[in-house]
Amino acid sequence: MRSSFAGRATGDRWRIARSNTTDAGPSRRCDAGQFAQSTRGLPTHAADFAPPAPIAPLQTILQDWADQKRAARVDPELVAGLNAIEQRLQTLGDDKLALQPVHNDYRAANLLWHGDKIAAVLDFEDLSWGYRVHDLARAAIHLGTRFHHWGPVAQEVHTAFLESYAAIHPLTATEQAWLPLLLTVQGINLVGSAKGPQYTASVNSVNTYRRLLEVE
Repeated sequence: MRSSFAGRATGDRWRIARSNTTDAGPSRRCDAGQFAQSTRGLPTHAADFAPPAPIAPLQTILQDWADQKRAARVDPELVAGLNAIEQRLQTLGDDKLALQPVHNDYRAANLLWHGDKIAAVLDFEDLSWGYRVHDLARAAIHLGTRFHHWGPVAQEVHTAFLESYAAIHPLTATEQAWLPLLLTVQGINLVGSAKGPQYTASVNSVNTYRRLLEVE
């Protein structure tokens, strides 16, 4: 399944990025060599690609996001999700969340396939330092988007992608605690780009992750 391969590839890629930016030694080539070309010319050590300034705590970033959504009068169907996000934010700490270079736009439109393997990852325009679990959530929610008719992938595709990622690059307990909230956040973002039947599907996806927040 392509979602499983994309998850494994993403996990391997960011594990390599993590090791390089902490000066842990040279990165190893991915087993299938799927990223050999796409990583050429990218920074290889922290000194080459250092954060330009301290990065705000994830709670602050997401509270600002929630405030903007409320100021813009978020769709009533998403208010419950927004409420759940803000309530959960009060219980989470981000002092152990990994920071590293993240792609910020890892999705179908930016993946080139050769058979059943990824040949290249495109569009590094939004590359920046950030929280890797936030980038993972963004990729999981937007994985199936191309250029038009944006909408969510099936729940089983999300699951396959996330499980395959974690098999290569395991999530910490803190990251696991944050993930349902971040999936809900990115689901709300996706709703803003969806139309027609995909809009309804996107709202349903938000509600799925919102219910996970409410039972934790």
